Amino acid sequence: MKPSTHKKIKSFRSKLINTYYKMMYPLAWMVEKLEEYNNNRLKRKATLERVAKLLAKDIYKYMCKSNYDNAAYVIIAEWVNDEEYITPQSSLEYFTKFKSKSRRLGKMLDWKDRNEDFFKKVMYEFDKLNEYTFVETNDKYKNDKWDFRGYKYTYYFGVKV
Repeated sequence: MKPSTHKKIKSFRSKLINTYYKMMYPLAWMVEKLEEYNNNRLKRKATLERVAKLLAKDIYKYMCKSNYDNAAYVIIAEWVNDEEYITPQSSLEYFTKFKSKSRRLGKMLDWKDRNEDFFKKVMYEFDKLNEYTFVETNDKYKNDKWDFRGYKYTYYFGVKV
C-alpha cells in the first residue's frame, strides 16, 4: 500500500474513535447518574434495624436449608483469629447467601456500625423471629487464651429440631 493509504486509514480510524466517544459519553454519564441515584436510595433504606431484621431472616433460611447444621456460634471478643472462629463481622457474610438483599444492605452500612452492638440486634431479631429459633449466651471459651483477646461471651443460636 501507498503511504497515503496508511494516512487515510489512520485518519479514518481516529475520526471513528472520536465519533464513538462523542456518542457514548452521554450514555456513560446517564448510567453513572442512575447508579449513583440507586446507591443513594439503597443507603437511605439501609438502617440498622432493617438490616438486622433482614439478616435474621436470612440466617434462619440458611440454617433451615442446611440439613447438617441447625446451630452455630459466634465469639464476641476484641480480637479473634478469623481462621478458626467466627466473629460478628465474618458471620454476617458466613451465614447469608452471596446475593442476598440483607448482605448487600449490610455492606452499605458504615464499617463502624457493623460491630458487636449491631450483632446483638441481629441476635435479638433472630430470637424473636418465631418459636423455633433460639439464642443463648455461654462462656465456654473463657479460659482459652491463645486465639483471641478480650473475650466476653459466645452466642449460640440456631433452629430447634
